[in-house]
Amino acid sequence: MYTNGPSYVWARLSTSTRTKKDGSKSLMVRWRDPKSRSNQGLTVATLIEAETLKRLLCANGQSFEIAQHAILSNEKRTPTVAEVIQEHIDLLIRPSSGTTKTYRTMLDLHIGNVIGYLPWTSWITD
Repeated sequence: MYTNGPSYVWARLSTSTRTKKDGSKSLMVRWRDPKSRSNQGLTVATLIEAETLKRLLCANGQSFEIAQHAILSNEKRTPTVAEVIQEHIDLLIRPSSGTTKTYRTMLDLHIGNVIGYLPWTSWITD
């Protein structure tokens, strides 16, 4: 959900919603750099990106260097089969509660412990 104004979650760390000329929304994450003591900001496209950046900044003393390193390291990591299937379940459009429960149960019982730990790229063939 977008907020109408800054929503302060931690001391000196905030987000605000910005409306672009085309009507789409973006979010600005703001923090105070611990080394330079200056205000910093980064515009992101989604609430998930904003929340992730806020969590990383908070966990690392609001150091963008450390947060950026964590983001880049995670992007290079190949997801597992279980993670890709879980993402698919999470992205289903208007599923019933029974559908998501059934899919998660199938993932846990039949995939997670059997092939869920394998990297997703090992399933892609040319």
